[in-house]
Amino acid sequence: MKLSLMTINMMFQFGYKYLIMDHDAEDFEESWLEMMDLVSEAGFKAVDVTSIELMALGADKIHEELEKRKIAVSSVIDFDSYMDIEPGAFEKKLAAHKANMEAAVKLNTKVFMLALGGTTAGGVPAADKKEAHEKLAAYFRPLSEYAKALGLHPVVEDTPNLAFYLDKAADLKEILDAIPDLEVVYDSGNMLLVGEDPVAYFRQFAGRTAHIHLKDMMYVDLSERGGDLAEDGRKMNTAPAGTGLVDMPALLTEIKKSGYDEYLTVEYAKHPEMNWLDSLKASREYYEALL
Repeated sequence: MKLSLMTINMMFQFGYKYLIMDHDAEDFEESWLEMMDLVSEAGFKAVDVTSIELMALGADKIHEELEKRKIAVSSVIDFDSYMDIEPGAFEKKLAAHKANMEAAVKLNTKVFMLALGGTTAGGVPAADKKEAHEKLAAYFRPLSEYAKALGLHPVVEDTPNLAFYLDKAADLKEILDAIPDLEVVYDSGNMLLVGEDPVAYFRQFAGRTAHIHLKDMMYVDLSERGGDLAEDGRKMNTAPAGTGLVDMPALLTEIKKSGYDEYLTVEYAKHPEMNWLDSLKASREYYEALL
């Protein structure tokens, strides 16, 4: 198994202007290059690339810069609500996601994540599980088939957004049963939002897991920026590696026992008492010691 890094939390620091304010691609590129230099200096040899980066920089530029730094791409994370099935909009969005899959092939990764992010005005989460799963399946089926045709593993996670009804193991299994081509990116923290055990959760999906996110979790104040609401009304957020609620030694033992031998992507949270570089190194070293 090899470690990779998810940089989305870093992007809100390094690419804040592009993400939140003016969408200045030149400014984003400068920040992204600085971020990739840090990733390389911290000793990570792979990253998950997001559709945000594809939109701002393009696959060719990303490939060129990562190759210079000898950084591989462990997966492409394609953010969307995957809920808007209005005629016209549906076909247009499918085409955009397929283009991102083709970019994933250019980037030499085998994993393509259908990442359930925020929703658009036309894609408000459904009021009940049945409706939500029907809307998700309308996207997931054709995209999973297209991904498979390209030689990719289409994956979905136990998403932290309760509105999509995929946090609980039983709900995730329901979607997987309906879409044979779809696989799992196991996220070690999201099931805590619904009170389920990370190790037991992994066992249920080990045979269908194509990618893994290692995320520690902690409870935070409701006023804190970011994070996700748990089923009990409290808020949780990503914790620096080894400081949160997930029993990582037990989980890594279970993952090794399962025979999984692909990338383990660290969902990074900066340690409040460290600078970016030292915190990145500490995250890598923590997980390497468990491997």
